[in-house]
Amino acid sequence: MRKLKNIMITGGAGFIGCNFIHYLLGESTAGGAAFTDSGFDGTIVNVDCLTYAGNAESLVDIEKKYGGKRYFFEKADICDRPQIERILKQYDIDTIIHFAAESHVDRSILGPEAFIKTNVMGTFTLLDCARNFWKKEDGSMRDDVLFHHISTDEVYGSLGKTGYFTETTPYDPRSPYSSSKASSDHIVMAYYHTYGLPVTLSNCTNNYGPFQFPEKLLPLMISNIKEGKNLPVYGDGKNIRDWIYVEDHNRGVWQIVKNSPAGEKWNLGGENEWENIKLLMNWMGICKQIEKRNYQLDEAVGKVTAWFEREGFRSCILKGQGNALMYPCPGHRTAGDIDIWVSGRSSEVIRFVHTISPKEKASYHHIDFPAINGIPVEVHYRPCYLQNPLYNFRLQKYFRQSAEEQFLHKVRIEDEAVAIPTVRFNIIYQLVHIYNHLFQEGIGLRQIIDYYFVVINDELLVIRDTLQRELKHLGLWKFAGAVMYVLNVVLGLSEEKMIAPIDEKRGKLLLTEILNGGNFGQFDERYDFGHSSFGHNLQRLCRDLRLVRYYPVEALSEPIFRTWHFFWRMKNKRS
Repeated sequence: MRKLKNIMITGGAGFIGCNFIHYLLGESTAGGAAFTDSGFDGTIVNVDCLTYAGNAESLVDIEKKYGGKRYFFEKADICDRPQIERILKQYDIDTIIHFAAESHVDRSILGPEAFIKTNVMGTFTLLDCARNFWKKEDGSMRDDVLFHHISTDEVYGSLGKTGYFTETTPYDPRSPYSSSKASSDHIVMAYYHTYGLPVTLSNCTNNYGPFQFPEKLLPLMISNIKEGKNLPVYGDGKNIRDWIYVEDHNRGVWQIVKNSPAGEKWNLGGENEWENIKLLMNWMGICKQIEKRNYQLDEAVGKVTAWFEREGFRSCILKGQGNALMYPCPGHRTAGDIDIWVSGRSSEVIRFVHTISPKEKASYHHIDFPAINGIPVEVHYRPCYLQNPLYNFRLQKYFRQSAEEQFLHKVRIEDEAVAIPTVRFNIIYQLVHIYNHLFQEGIGLRQIIDYYFVVINDELLVIRDTLQRELKHLGLWKFAGAVMYVLNVVLGLSEEKMIAPIDEKRGKLLLTEILNGGNFGQFDERYDFGHSSFGHNLQRLCRDLRLVRYYPVEALSEPIFRTWHFFWRMKNKRS
């Protein structure tokens, strides 16, 4: 039976390796509970020489929490035999999981020597050192150890228009990279058949996910699309590749390491095949659709702002196109509807909207408005709200005191002067908006990305102390820490830009809610009580019970607020 106690991971600072280390230690980069099921309680030794593809920053959280106890880092070249022999002996290694590799096709064409050295000679050095270290006095091999080799499906060549690669597909490598990996695969299996070294081997399709090196296809294309650059494609772009999320791959690797008989090889894929050129054309089409939608929204925002101004209401566009202006390319923000905050008391605004469209329904903070150019519009008399009476009283006071500055803070959108919130106002308002979605419906990734572009504004560095006092006064301090965790893990927000210290416990919960629910809870399958009003209320109650441990004040206030809001809506049904 394999020990799996002292594991050497080669290339652990690389993209897949660092995600694997997080997974083994129950610190998934995605934060979801589904990826914290490894059950590993041993020690990890990360061996990486930190080349261009190695990123020590990707393991800062692991080093901080486990360094010197369950996690050790050794900067070493896998071709350096004395170093590898020392590490095996020093840490009494019983398992090697070999991720380290040169892995970029274009680089292998420009400079193949590094690929032969690392992928072929490096693998040979590891195998030979392991064979000598794990050999018993009688010359036989220990049976409680394992060498697992991570390889690629590119050793099989290009996938045809139909079917899949299987473990028996003949090798047909076509680049120096895939040829070097095919060579290493054969050497691994040779050590099993010749020396009895316990090995397993996995050939995986293309990975994507957190910490991926920016020269790889998906992150490179995303960056180039954002920056308006050309999209380089290898060959004619007809290569068919299968794609798998990195944590799905790593869970498969761990199952092989734990359960596979020695000498077996496994293919790991996502059953998600694309021709490179078709994938890129699909992305480009989506980008053009998003750009077109943003152009339509810009026009509609100008029209609705001008219309309300003519009717005597000052206004400010919340979120939406104001947020888009913070993006590196405003036209690439995923557009939604129009939220316009207008001056005046709620009863006054509701009466005015009902003179135009009597059937529109009002809620505590906004009323629906007839669509403009097919784009839904919400008219706000309060930007948003909190469910706890005390904190909501403070929040509405903050909004009233800030209103004049927001109505005067104007930019030009499609040749119209349009008011948008200041950065300082957005820090409070959009944080409350996300908090409200956590309790009411569900949080979408767009809301998190919007908030990232608010937070990274350099203006906040000057007023951070004042902002932190306001967050505490409004009862938002702990939730701000949770959002900072999500922005750090998902989008790499640096500590110097954070408006509050990271709250890891609440942050993990928040990230799980985002992953499981999505915007308005459209993907949430945890509770299915139907679409009736009763079922909807049951779902809210379950959400309150799930969140009460982390945010007791807001969770316990939600049923009270909901009851009060029912009577408020009845009163304001036709003001």
